[in-house]
Amino acid sequence: MNNMSQSNHEYMLAGMLRNAAPAPMPTNIPSEKTNADRRAEFLETVRNFVCKDRNVTHGDAEDNFRVIATLWETYLNNTPPQNLNSVDVAIMMCLFKVARLMANPKNMENWHDLAGYAACGGGIVMKKLEEEKQQY
Repeated sequence: MNNMSQSNHEYMLAGMLRNAAPAPMPTNIPSEKTNADRRAEFLETVRNFVCKDRNVTHGDAEDNFRVIATLWETYLNNTPPQNLNSVDVAIMMCLFKVARLMANPKNMENWHDLAGYAACGGGIVMKKLEEEKQQY
């Protein structure tokens, strides 16, 4: 292109751009989530856990809670009367996982959790034993 035709071309292109309608805003840009959106999303996740996944993994909630209550009651009725402490909580959480395993022994997460609660309880007892040795 010579200088004259290049200038004409640029002039025509500039004119087309000036007269062009503004480009539409893309509609696929997600809008910013509101707090209400986050709560709704959270509750939908909870609904899926409680109404779908939970029954498959742990059985009926009422049945499972009844077994947990029986195990905890048995524990509490067979330990010396005292205020609950961290060791009691570790034992009761182990019993909680035992109840879950009774409903579904193939769920490996419950086995892992049971071992984790036992390890936490064992660590608490070990620390108390070490502290008792230091006192003598």
